[in-house]
Amino acid sequence: MVLVDASLASVHPALGWCHEAADREGFRYERHVFDRTLRCRFENARELLAYASHPILLRERLLLLTCLDEYRSLPLSACMHVLRGSQNSVGVIAAMALRRFVEIDLDKARIGPETRVSRFHD
Repeated sequence: MVLVDASLASVHPALGWCHEAADREGFRYERHVFDRTLRCRFENARELLAYASHPILLRERLLLLTCLDEYRSLPLSACMHVLRGSQNSVGVIAAMALRRFVEIDLDKARIGPETRVSRFHD
């Protein structure tokens, strides 16, 4: 088994005792350091995961995917407007991103009204 320490470089320095403790418990210790440019990816992913079990109605999915087929990509605010009849349009869009119906760029900036949403393509 592997014990993974994934952190930002500025959060804490490498701790020697972690490697020793992992060895003592029978684990292999790996430390992966990420630079600050990936910080917004992790923050965005954490926010999206709150909607992992949010239901997506067929009507909502069809409305948004039809719009995205026509316009290729839309800002998040426009997608929310398309789903204005939904109880929680943000939850629907987040759940659709997690289930790979749509794509949201998690790397450029924190998710906001101007974040582009497009249909997911393999």
